[in-house]
Amino acid sequence: MATRRVDNSSFDYGAQYFTVRDASFSRQVKAACEAGLVAVWTCAPMTFPDNGLPKTAALDPTRYVAIPEMDALAKSMSVGLDLRLHTPAGKITGKPGSWYVNAGHASHGPFDWVVVAAPARQAAMLMPELFSHHRTLTGVTMCGCFTLMMRMLDDARLPFKAAWLSDPVIGWIALITLSQVAHRPRPWSSTQRRHGRTPTSMYRSISCAGRWLRL
Repeated sequence: MATRRVDNSSFDYGAQYFTVRDASFSRQVKAACEAGLVAVWTCAPMTFPDNGLPKTAALDPTRYVAIPEMDALAKSMSVGLDLRLHTPAGKITGKPGSWYVNAGHASHGPFDWVVVAAPARQAAMLMPELFSHHRTLTGVTMCGCFTLMMRMLDDARLPFKAAWLSDPVIGWIALITLSQVAHRPRPWSSTQRRHGRTPTSMYRSISCAGRWLRL
């Protein structure tokens, strides 16, 4: 979940919605809905296959959005945690049950566990050599994509609010104001796809994702 703010617009250029499958997370989402942090995304996306007519996607599973922007849920879940922002993490050292994270001239720890959610190349730089999957990380080839974010004219009319496309460049496009229950101006944004495809999303600004590039 990521939100980029530009002037008076904001773009959810990460996920435009999320679904729930885990029972524990379901309870958290229910509480977030009651607190006004999350709402059901009532938009039914369209699908545009290579051949055949466009059709409306099923509403199941239920799709949710955070209010007023997608990063709001993550921010609410971080309340009370000891967060260190704008701190580049360096090499992780130590041993199981006693890990240290080095950041500049400081060393933080010891920690029982360290969770790394960085791309493979960066994770390989962080993880100690004794990590059992270190060689696997160094051999991973990443495929990246670009996202184009555009602000729309107020009178722009679109035939759909969100759609999956069978296209070699764009795989997903969504009008962000709808997803966020109209708490801000409308942009578009897009989401990545698998090899060779990327999605797009729109706000009263629009974001479009470009094609994948092998890094």
